[in-house]
Order: sequence, then C-alpha cells, then structure tokens
Amino acid sequence: MRRILVTGALGQIGSELVVALRQRYGTEAVIASDIRLPPLETLRPGERFEFLDSTNARQIQDIVRNGEVGTVYHLAALLSATSEEKPHVAWELNMGGLYKVLEVARQHDCKVFFPSSIGAFGPGTPKDGGTIYLGTADASGMMVSLIQSNYTGFGSGVVVPGTGIALQNRGTGFVTTKGHPNEVGPNKRPFHTIIPAFITKDGKPVATFGLMGGAMQPQGHMQVFSRIVDYGQNPQAAIDAPRWRVHETDGTVWTEEHMPQGTLEGLESRGHRLTRTKMPSFDFGSSQIIWRFPDGGPYLGASESRRDGAAVGF
Repeated sequence: MRRILVTGALGQIGSELVVALRQRYGTEAVIASDIRLPPLETLRPGERFEFLDSTNARQIQDIVRNGEVGTVYHLAALLSATSEEKPHVAWELNMGGLYKVLEVARQHDCKVFFPSSIGAFGPGTPKDGGTIYLGTADASGMMVSLIQSNYTGFGSGVVVPGTGIALQNRGTGFVTTKGHPNEVGPNKRPFHTIIPAFITKDGKPVATFGLMGGAMQPQGHMQVFSRIVDYGQNPQAAIDAPRWRVHETDGTVWTEEHMPQGTLEGLESRGHRLTRTKMPSFDFGSSQIIWRFPDGGPYLGASESRRDGAAVGF
C-alpha cells in the first residue's frame, strides 16, 4: 500500500485526521507534515513527520517520491481571519500551494483530497459588501441577468419567508438633506451601483452581462463592452484584459499590474495620476457574460478570472 501524506498536520483538523488515519491504516502508512515543527516529545516511535512548505514544489516532490505516497490530504492553508489581514500571503499559500500539490500529485499519480475552504468562524459583524452576479440562458432563448446584493452586513435584516433570502438595505443611500439629489422621497431610488446589464442588437437579445464591484461597475461595464464591440475581442479575453479605475477615494487612476507599460506612460503623459496595484485585487470588479450567437445558435459563457466564479453548461 502506498503511503498517505497529510499537509497542515499540526492544525486542529489536520491533527485529528492524522490520528484517525493512523488508527485505520497503521502508523507507518501516514506521513504528517507541516511548516511548523512539533515538539519532539509529542512524537511517538514510528510516527513519521516531515517539515513541508507547501509552496515549495521540490519539497513536495521529495516527500511524495521518497515516501512512496499515493494519497495526499492537503490541509495547509491560512485561516480566514489571517487571510483577510494578509491577502497576498494567503493567496500564495492557499492557491499557490494547492496548485503545486496538484501538479506533483499528477506527476506521481496520487489522489488528492482538499476542502473547499478551511476556516474558524465565530460570531461577529459581516464585512461590507456581498454582491453576486448571475447570468443564465436556456435552450428556448430565455436569458436572465441578475444581481443580488445585501449591501452591508445582513442587509435590512428582513428575510423573505421560506426562502432564506435577505433583503438589501440600500435605502442607506438616501439622505434627509433638503434639495440633495439623494433626498429621501416617494417614487425614488437611492444612489446605488447595482447594474445587471443586458445587451441587445436590433431589438434581439445578445448577451447577459454584469460586472459587480461598487463604484467600479459603470467603469468596468464600459471597458469590457468596448473591448468586445470596438476591438473585436471575445468575451473571455475582454474580461481577462487589464482594467483601470478612476477611484472615488483619492481621485487617481488605479491600474492593474498587467496593464502594458506603454499604456501607463501614455496616461501619465496626459496628466493622469496613477496608482499601480498588485495582483490579485478585488478593486476592479468581477464580470460574467453569456453571449448568444446569431440565429438562436449556441451560447458562449465567460467568467471572471480575478475572483471565484464559473461558466457552466449542462
């Protein structure tokens, strides 16, 4: 029998899993690993432990090859609270580490098991945000473009009976200042950024289209749509392309890391003040598109590469 490797074995989940696996398959069959070293006095005879940085492909390779590993339980990840404080570190460890484990496992024909998320959750106040975009289309030609957003926290705190759907609290965008454009009043909507877009041509549906992300939404809609219509890019290429944002917090033009240098220099030569950001960043929105081919033909789905999301057909 080929051995089992558990990464993140000193965490609560990992340590319990190691004990359970050794009880079932035997002590010699399980290799525990972590980026931390356990106290020597806690190791029992025959219990194998390896120091492992899961972002180091060579270390993973050596342990899998020398240990004759056939199955990997990958639990090495930053907890949610730490991830929020250090997103770039979390991205490299959680996503970079997972990618390297999967690649080594593929090379050595190993099975890999990993949870979709690892975190310790307790009571608290939700962070601001929480918007999703959904586009859908069926064989009959019915197409729907939808955005759901709580706005802040749990939204209004009102839930549609029997559904679990919380209603938003974007009425926060109203003010009571007399004469203000957003003064609360009848038959008015508050200032908001929710744009579930839909593209038509000659009165016929072409695409469901959305790019959520606060004040980035109208700017992002224009950029992605222009790339498709003016420059002939396919929807996925238009979504993946670098974006800019005139940011409401400081008035500078924020640019993505993969923006061409010539474009950056051109903007600066025209007097724009730039703020260069690092990947990955949530500041440039998240887009999803379903494009309908002419004459009722098949659909093309495109999904954001900057965040979680998927284009799924069935």
